[in-house]
Amino acid sequence: MINVLKQNSNYSIIVNYTTKELTEMGYTQDEIIAMKSIGIYDEITIRTNN
Repeated sequence: MINVLKQNSNYSIIVNYTTKELTEMGYTQDEIIAMKSIGIYDEITIRTNN
C-alpha cells in the first residue's frame, strides 16, 4: 500500500506506509511482510475510469 502525500493533474508524491501505520489500519504482521513496497525509480501507473 502507498500513501499519497501530494498530487496534481500530472504527478503524485507517494511513500510507503510504515509498519506501525499498517498495523493501526488492521493489517496483520504476516500481511505486512507479504506486501510489496515502492522503491526509488519505480514507475506506478494508475488507471482511471474517465
